[in-house]
Amino acid sequence: MEINEEEYFRRYTEGESFVYGLTAEGHSKAMVIDSDFKMVSRHELTFLEVDTERQWWRFRLRELSNKLVKYDDSTVAQIIEATNEISAIYDELDFWVSDHGILRKINNRDQVYSKWEKVREYLTYKYPMSSYEMILAKEKELADETVFMNNIRYMHFMYVYFLQFGKYMREERFKHRDIDRFGSCVPIELECIYKTNRGVMFDGKTDRHFDGSMVYDGDAVSKIVKNTGAKGAELNYSMRADFHNDGEILNEANLSLTQTVGKDYSLYTHLHLKLDGYGE
Repeated sequence: MEINEEEYFRRYTEGESFVYGLTAEGHSKAMVIDSDFKMVSRHELTFLEVDTERQWWRFRLRELSNKLVKYDDSTVAQIIEATNEISAIYDELDFWVSDHGILRKINNRDQVYSKWEKVREYLTYKYPMSSYEMILAKEKELADETVFMNNIRYMHFMYVYFLQFGKYMREERFKHRDIDRFGSCVPIELECIYKTNRGVMFDGKTDRHFDGSMVYDGDAVSKIVKNTGAKGAELNYSMRADFHNDGEILNEANLSLTQTVGKDYSLYTHLHLKLDGYGE
């Protein structure tokens, strides 16, 4: 008897919501600043519809909570707290992605701008000195379509969830665009490969392992090294991830990013995303 595996492959249902817990932790070093960090958050992702003609998928993402649990350096902790206040303007996003998880369009930009007006006023009052440059940078970002989209694309939840989206082959190589994590936002291209192990008895469960290594780009390396001031330093960047799915539904993910620029700049981030339940 021939088994139809498609029957056991769970699909999204319009209006279905999923609640995820996300932990981001790791270690950062930038010259004299050397610190561990940990942040925890909860998110609700709702599948809204699919545009079959363009093969775009529409979702709504709501941030339910966000907390900085640990950061050893008090100065940097204050900066992160201010950054989290700014990130609150993205606490609800309505967007389209391609059939391979590439962010295509934000539908509620006006709502984001409206929230920014209130956050800017709050930051000016609470952090009158330290927030000045952050406010200028955010104003510039919101005015630039490419920067605006990239900032959302590389948010922790968006990065983890949509890296694996639509990738169900047994083995595949693909290019993935990442960014410098030390503030320059210079693009870094990764050469990636993933392999899929399917569950037994055609139950629709899949385990996938992703590996990504930096494709050398002299121009990008020069810009990143110049931004850090680490003249003559080597740049290394890599990504590793494991995803566990029930069909299209992501149950759990572990993803690690590592970037080093010479001996004085390094960043290791581990992201753990887990399905905690379902929304109403």
